[in-house]
Amino acid sequence: MLKNYDACMEALDAIDPAAPANVSYDKRGTGELGFGVIEGPRGTDVHMAQVKEGKTQFYSAIVPTTWNIPTMGPATEGFHHELGPHVIRAYDPCLSCATHVMVVDDEDKSILKNEMVRI
Repeated sequence: MLKNYDACMEALDAIDPAAPANVSYDKRGTGELGFGVIEGPRGTDVHMAQVKEGKTQFYSAIVPTTWNIPTMGPATEGFHHELGPHVIRAYDPCLSCATHVMVVDDEDKSILKNEMVRI
């Protein structure tokens, strides 16, 4: 992430706000890595692409969910399991399908609550 941050900062420093908005470019691609970064409601969205001779050589996206996942687990610690889905949705509504839980009794292994399938 630090390498990407440094590249973004270098690109921002190189921007000339007085330059024309339309530029000429080769639609077949130059082979150079291009990237776009935008801040959205859920977080930073980064897309990187490299096109050469009209063919995609490299493509990668780091979407807000990728940035949000490392903070979600610790955010749910210490709360009752029924609050877990709500905490996850507060961070990232796209993961609401992944917040289904199953509660199993530690002693007899019986299923106390099953929210794995929702219709």
